[in-house]
Amino acid sequence: MNGLARHAKGHWVATHMGQRVTFTEQRFGDAAELLARRALLAMQAGTYDELRDNALLKQSYSRELAAKMLGIHVGELNEWLLSGVLRGQEITPPRPDDRRGAGKINGYELAIVQERMKAD
Repeated sequence: MNGLARHAKGHWVATHMGQRVTFTEQRFGDAAELLARRALLAMQAGTYDELRDNALLKQSYSRELAAKMLGIHVGELNEWLLSGVLRGQEITPPRPDDRRGAGKINGYELAIVQERMKAD
């Protein structure tokens, strides 16, 4: 089977040409589907690298690096975190990673926000 499927226990599975990746709602919440779609598109484009993707999602980023990855200024990121508005659009900001220290953002939060920014 190629494509995207949701299994009974909140597991979103993307499969393509023998590659398979699973995102759980328990860990990623509502964004599990979004991350699975993102992985499926990368698989279909031939650019999906599971090791790289896992490393990026598990990494914790400083606000400076997160802003750079999102293509915005640190001031814009800080304002967005406070107001929920980025460049006149209401987009849910990434949640801070409280376990890794002040000012850090999880890699999967960045991936989710990148997808939200594309959609809006």
